[in-house]
Amino acid sequence: EITIALLVIGLVVFIAVPSVESVAGVRAREEAGRIAGAIRYLYGASALSGKTCRMTFDLDARQYWAECTADRFTLDARKERSRNGQRIEEKEEETRSRRSAHEEDEALRMRIEKKAEFSDFTSEEVSRRTLPDGANVEVWTAHQTEKYTKGKAYLYFFPQGHTERAVIWVRNDHGTVYSLKVSP
Repeated sequence: EITIALLVIGLVVFIAVPSVESVAGVRAREEAGRIAGAIRYLYGASALSGKTCRMTFDLDARQYWAECTADRFTLDARKERSRNGQRIEEKEEETRSRRSAHEEDEALRMRIEKKAEFSDFTSEEVSRRTLPDGANVEVWTAHQTEKYTKGKAYLYFFPQGHTERAVIWVRNDHGTVYSLKVSP
């Protein structure tokens, strides 16, 4: 009888704990802490290694990870084009038809610098993570025109010891939101 009672109690706890975690927003709060720690770590790693790094948020796949490049990299002074919470890739033909010769040379230089090869940053502190059930992420950075809720968003860290201004919202299914503000 005692064994059966213990099994029933164990089953109730096994079912109730995940539900309580979800309702209380524990998963979203823990994930916000992990993202904040990864940002702090990547900021320092970029400055110490002399490499440009970025935190990549794949909002559709519900994942985030760190990448770095040894190539030269600069952000375009213009903001990314976006629509409905997602970045829009500008077609080359449209861009070329709107540019003067000088602007086209400048755009070519920027494209060359911007096409730096980023590769996964391997570290136990900042590994590829999938968001747990009950945690959703939205991202705004200074080079975006709006908050991204779909597609990919990037937060860049530069070897000179600075980053972009950004806000990352981690929300649970019940409306609780944890905001992470990143200052340059």
